[in-house]
Amino acid sequence: RMKRRKTVKAQQSSKEASPAPPPVKIKKISNEIIKADNHTKENADDETTLLELIKNPSVFIDKFNHHYDDIKQSMLAIKDIKLNATEDCVKEIAKIQPEALMSMVSLREINRLSQMLCKNAKDATQEAKQKCESVQLQLENLLYEIVHLKEDIAKCGQFKSCDDDINVLDAEEFYRIAPESVSQPEKTRQDPHQLRLAQLQWELQEREKLATKCKLAKEEKDKLIKRIEEKRKQVRNLNPLLDSVLTATRPLQDYLSLSISQVDSSSSARHLPRPLYFLFVQANAYQEAHGSDIGVTIAGDLYKAKQFDQSALEEVVRKASESELENKETKLELRNTLLMPHPLHISLRLKEPDGVSIAFSVHYYPVLNICAVKGVKIEVSYKVSDSSSARQIIESNVLSCLFPGDSGKDTPNATNHQQLKSLGLPPFSQFVKEIGCPYLWVQSITGLQFFPLEKEELPTAPAGADLLPNVIVAISGRMKSKACLLKQLISLEALQMLPTNADGKLFPAKAYSQIKEFKIGAGVNIESLKNISAIMHKKLNNKNNTVISIKFSYRRVKLHAVVLVEPNYPTHPPLTNITITSDQKNLIVNVNADVKCIETEINVFYEELLKHDSADFILTNMLKRLQVCFEICIESRLKELTDKPVTDLPNRMILQSCRGRDRVKPYKYLENPGCFTTRSTTL
Repeated sequence: RMKRRKTVKAQQSSKEASPAPPPVKIKKISNEIIKADNHTKENADDETTLLELIKNPSVFIDKFNHHYDDIKQSMLAIKDIKLNATEDCVKEIAKIQPEALMSMVSLREINRLSQMLCKNAKDATQEAKQKCESVQLQLENLLYEIVHLKEDIAKCGQFKSCDDDINVLDAEEFYRIAPESVSQPEKTRQDPHQLRLAQLQWELQEREKLATKCKLAKEEKDKLIKRIEEKRKQVRNLNPLLDSVLTATRPLQDYLSLSISQVDSSSSARHLPRPLYFLFVQANAYQEAHGSDIGVTIAGDLYKAKQFDQSALEEVVRKASESELENKETKLELRNTLLMPHPLHISLRLKEPDGVSIAFSVHYYPVLNICAVKGVKIEVSYKVSDSSSARQIIESNVLSCLFPGDSGKDTPNATNHQQLKSLGLPPFSQFVKEIGCPYLWVQSITGLQFFPLEKEELPTAPAGADLLPNVIVAISGRMKSKACLLKQLISLEALQMLPTNADGKLFPAKAYSQIKEFKIGAGVNIESLKNISAIMHKKLNNKNNTVISIKFSYRRVKLHAVVLVEPNYPTHPPLTNITITSDQKNLIVNVNADVKCIETEINVFYEELLKHDSADFILTNMLKRLQVCFEICIESRLKELTDKPVTDLPNRMILQSCRGRDRVKPYKYLENPGCFTTRSTTL
């Protein structure tokens, strides 16, 4: 029995040791297979295989699935053999292993071929991409070259010779007027160039003759100016003498109960009140000295003037101010008595040689003891409707601020405030529209003097002395500037702008934006205005200033400009405030910086507009510059939004597209090259 147990243990120990494969034999087989694999890789024809796989990819997939199934079956078989643990398991595993290893080698080959196939596809794609990019670059170069060629063609088409602007005679009239020594018909009839040279030579000779005549005319003009100055000097010396005579004879007139108007031969003049008579005498003297530049007439009801009793009116107002007024009718009668003018008034009319004239009347209010201007009317050589808003506004403030601080909205007589307060009436400013504007210069030329509300130096000369000529000169200058301003506003009401001498010099003559809306005065809703500067807001509250609203449109973008014109235009240039809006939000992103630069260009650099044109046309020139700056701003923004050139924009020569941290656009226009550039400094 002990022997039998030992035999069983020996069999179990041999059975347990039997599954271990001989390592030497397996390693040998693996090395052989790896060598065979390497030999296969060296001799494989990769290109042929790749071509076959490209032509028939399904074969590639079938091979992969076949080898994959073989490896799977081999692994399952080895697993089953090891689980069963038979005596011949080692041999069976050794038979299966080479097949599995060969299948794995085949999978490696398939993997390598797939990577080569992918690499070839990538190389082909990259080569095609490079060809496409090369063709695209050539196309862009051709497009840019086309744009430059079009610009060169346009420049050639716009070329103008220096003599194109010179108006010369027609050929037939030239041969008829010019001598043969200049015209030379035998040469010029066959050669247009020689004809042009002959015409220019004749034009030069004629202009030299005209220049000589102009020089003589200027000398004659200087002589006339000298004579006029001598006459003005005589008038200035006459006014103090007349005033001194009137002052010296006043005691004698009071003693004899004589009126000063008895000196005048006119039946109407003797019934004028003293201030209006004082003005009448000065105006007549000025008319006799300077001819028909000024017209003076006495208007009103002479019959009422003869019965007019100033002292009675003053007594009624004095008694009413001392008592309490409860009846509204009585208060209304006292108001009418206080604001009652003298039945007679002086009508003045100033006329210029160019057909522009201004007429107004001077009224005297005895109880208030002030003079006021009413019924201002401007007449121009061109047709203007009486219902025009521009005309009504110009006539309402043509004489406002004729001298600094003299707006005519308050009374110069401090006594009037006490009179109105004692009668329980509103402030004087509410009656200005009814009685007229009591300008300080009107009080001076009528001989009225009042103590100022603020302390200042008292005048050394008598009232009215040497003042009427200065007032007439100031009114004449204001009349010319206002007539020119009226002409510009009438054109703007028709949504057009007048041509000026600055066209083509400070900005291009042609504009591409359009005027969509124009309003002036009461038509402008000041409360709806946005983004108004502090200076503009302060001046808008001044009723003497004129507010203009104008809207431009360009490529679906709108510019709203608010222009403030002061009464002493063009001494003080207009002030402009703008706002830019559009339904294209991407086109007006961060537009406030451009708005600030455009306002600076218009409001700060306005003196450039005075170099090529009269100051009277500064409003139109500022609006034209604003129009061009608006177009440059929108065109620059359109170019910044896209990398491709925008072909439908106007051809403009721009030296520098932007400058500085704020990317200031090229708003400055240079006349000689006809291009736009940025300013070296901005405020």
